[in-house]
Amino acid sequence: MGEGLVTILIALIPILVFNMQYRIIMFLIFVIIATFPGTYEFISFSTIFQKAVPIEIMGRFNSVRSIF
Repeated sequence: MGEGLVTILIALIPILVFNMQYRIIMFLIFVIIATFPGTYEFISFSTIFQKAVPIEIMGRFNSVRSIF
């Protein structure tokens, strides 16, 4: 849900606030800024899953996790 809200803000802020010539630049800046928390979250969750899930079912676990 948090990623959805960030995506909406990334789309709306440049449109509502900036002039036409700055919209694309600001959109790209917001996208770059928004990727850092997602990357950190992915790395920490991957580490937790590797320690908690047995190696025998890791493939099935990752496939189910990727669906959701």
